[in-house]
Amino acid sequence: MTIGTTVSELAPGDVLPGVEFEVTSFAAELYRQRTGWPTAGPIEPGEPIAVPPFLHVLKVVLLEHACPAGPGPEPRMHYEFDIDLLAPVRVGAVFKVSGSVPEVYVKRGRRYMVLQIDVHDAQTGAAVAHCRDTSLLGSAEPESSSAAQ
Repeated sequence: MTIGTTVSELAPGDVLPGVEFEVTSFAAELYRQRTGWPTAGPIEPGEPIAVPPFLHVLKVVLLEHACPAGPGPEPRMHYEFDIDLLAPVRVGAVFKVSGSVPEVYVKRGRRYMVLQIDVHDAQTGAAVAHCRDTSLLGSAEPESSSAAQ
């Protein structure tokens, strides 16, 4: 099930369909290499990983699942990313990632989108993290001359 064709089409009130994601040793190792995460040797199952940045990976998986046509015409830029971490994220764990769009707003002529992302352990249902991600989407549509009058 998809919400919109692209991320740019998401609107307030949209609920993104949940997706499961396993934190594999390969995914953690690849992420470590790309971010300079300072650990040596292979990443073993059960090892905790650097959570705040890795949750961004879960956001990307969720958006790709909900919006298969990609980002759309408006490029996104991260503005704020707030995380409440409730449990460790470990290699080998399977998570259920879900989300919603509580608001889209315009501030100083720029459009922002807020995503609420929830991460739960897929086996137990226990909450692992709650994230509030605000992205800058681009310039707001200019007002028409009739709307301004």
